[in-house]
Amino acid sequence: MEVARLTMKRRAGLRAVTAGCLLAAVAGLTAVLAAPAGAALTEAAADAKKALKAKHGDAETARIERGVEQVRRTWRPSDGDAAAFKASVTAEFIPQGPALDAVFDKFEVALERIDGYLNALQRDLKAGLDLDLAPMTPLDERLPLFDPTAHFSDDMFSSKLAFVAPCIT
Repeated sequence: MEVARLTMKRRAGLRAVTAGCLLAAVAGLTAVLAAPAGAALTEAAADAKKALKAKHGDAETARIERGVEQVRRTWRPSDGDAAAFKASVTAEFIPQGPALDAVFDKFEVALERIDGYLNALQRDLKAGLDLDLAPMTPLDERLPLFDPTAHFSDDMFSSKLAFVAPCIT
């Protein structure tokens, strides 16, 4: 019983950290992306909330409200129209339970691996500058200037992965 409670607390904590990390990664774009929502998008958000509440019940109301609003605030015209928004949030929402836990675990592992690989890549690019391996060359000074994470937020939004976190937390 105590192990199950600790596992649930750990999952809740990891969900908050994972969502927080993802949302922090995209926070720099929020001002640009949070263009005033048109009436059609506002109406689609209300319709999506209503449909999700009807399908999943009152127990999911807080998650539905929070998730749909987080996605609405960052939805860009290039992501699609109001109908695409509604289809996306209604398709991505998963109610609490084993399916949600499985999707969360998969997303968490993916983000951890991406972060680890990017960290290793940045470390390797700086090796010629940070370590005394061989005589320094101009390339050793230029390689650390390359940032493989520079477009991470853009890529997360263009692939619509950034919209998953609000639907699973």
